[in-house]
Amino acid sequence: MKAIQLTNGFGVDHVLDVGGAETMEKSINALRIGGTLSLVGFLSGLTIPEYDVTGILQKAATIRGSQVGNRDHFERMNRAIAHQSLHPVIDRVFPLDRIGEAFTLLAEGKQYFGKIVVQI
Repeated sequence: MKAIQLTNGFGVDHVLDVGGAETMEKSINALRIGGTLSLVGFLSGLTIPEYDVTGILQKAATIRGSQVGNRDHFERMNRAIAHQSLHPVIDRVFPLDRIGEAFTLLAEGKQYFGKIVVQI
């Protein structure tokens, strides 16, 4: 599995799965021990027949469902944001070559207020 290879066998912290039943097992396998799987969509269905939960237990994974609205909700939200001229509060911006510093700041919770941005 590519995620395991790229992380030297550790796995990733967080997987955002939009696939559903057909991709959930791969998503769990990509996690590090203690990782989190967020299920956002179910493009391939909701049911995993006879699924063995051993992978979840071995990874001590957190699995959470996340609800998102439909396209109309998304468009209404964007109109409201534009109408109110809302902008995110940004604490600091890091260039891509300093991404490690950005993650350290985030992990330590030392940002003053607002988002931490990595500029690509």
